[in-house]
Amino acid sequence: MQTSSVPTAQTFGGSWTATKLKILKGYLQSYSNIFAANEKARFFNTFYVDAFAGSGYIKTGDPSLISEPQLFDGFNDVEAQEFLEGSAVCALEVEPPFKNYLFIERSQARCAELKKLKRNSLAGHLRLRSCRETPTKF
Repeated sequence: MQTSSVPTAQTFGGSWTATKLKILKGYLQSYSNIFAANEKARFFNTFYVDAFAGSGYIKTGDPSLISEPQLFDGFNDVEAQEFLEGSAVCALEVEPPFKNYLFIERSQARCAELKKLKRNSLAGHLRLRSCRETPTKF
């Protein structure tokens, strides 16, 4: 997911975080492919629920955790390299996309960042809930 500026992110995780997110993205991609390819499963309504959605991005504070190669030498800004796409962004990048997304986050500031993802997303139904709200209906 491309954004026009460096995202506001929470500082979170450690050396395991990039590995965890890579595994999550692989799992979500496989899961989505199974539902898309299986004739009997295609009619199911797929949901992705993230009860600790965060802001969508994680500030690692450690550029060595970013394993993606840089496409252009001019964009090696250390600050930008210290961000990882969080679980919410990983889920939104899965193709084919889930039909429904529910991101739950306690922090109002992080919810504001998630709203930016919602505006930029072409995914199915994307709902945001604060922990202070009771998600009674999807």
